[in-house]
Amino acid sequence: MTVEQNRKHVDIVYTNWRGETFKRRIQPVEGIEFSMNAYHPDPQWLLMALDISGDGLLKSFAMKDIKEWKPAAGPVPRRPDPTSATPTSPEPRPTTRPK
Repeated sequence: MTVEQNRKHVDIVYTNWRGETFKRRIQPVEGIEFSMNAYHPDPQWLLMALDISGDGLLKSFAMKDIKEWKPAAGPVPRRPDPTSATPTSPEPRPTTRPK
């Protein structure tokens, strides 16, 4: 990864729709929009970004669920294996995807 690429990346602490909280590295690409989708069924501000620390796909991140935001630094945080990891958030959330 070049210094220029890293400048575009941000490290966040994010709680997903299942209530799992992880450190993530993202690259915002399409800005912020007031919208909704299958993971975010209520209209809200969504940030469109590449999930660098996950599968690299374009995803929507609910602004209200970003707990921390800072310039990327150090190695890319990797999401733990879901079969062996315990999320850092104890908050119970629905276990099924919203329709």
